[in-house]
Amino acid sequence: MACSLTETDVHRGFQQAGGDRPGGHRGLGAEKEEENRQWILRVRQGKERPAILRSLVTSDDDLRIFLKILRRGKRRETNKVLTVLADRRGVPRRAISRLLHLSRNNVSAYCNTCNLISTTGRTGGMRKAP
Repeated sequence: MACSLTETDVHRGFQQAGGDRPGGHRGLGAEKEEENRQWILRVRQGKERPAILRSLVTSDDDLRIFLKILRRGKRRETNKVLTVLADRRGVPRRAISRLLHLSRNNVSAYCNTCNLISTTGRTGGMRKAP
C-alpha cells in the first residue's frame, strides 16, 4: 500500500509540531526570538536604560563595571557581559548562543563563572575593572 501523504501534508504537520521555528519544536517562537535579539541589540548599543539593567545585577559596582565594558570593552568582554545579562533576564542559553554566535559551552562557562563570583564574592582569577 502506497503512502498517500503529500509534501503539503508533511509540511503542515511539521509546522503544527513547531519544527519550522528556530531551535526546532522546543525552540522559542519567532516573536520571542526577535524580542530577545532586539533587547540584546539595545543593550549592546547602550540604548537600554541602566535602571532596567540594575534589576539584573547584584550591586551598583557590578552595574558600573558592566556598563563600562559595554561602552569601551573589547568584543569578547562585551559578549561576556551580554551573556550574563541575557541569562539573568531569562533568555535561554541556546538562544544566547545563537544570537551572539558563541558556542553553548562558552555561554555556560560565562554564566557559571559569573554566578560563582556573585555567590562567593571572590573574583576567582577574573579581573575587575578599575
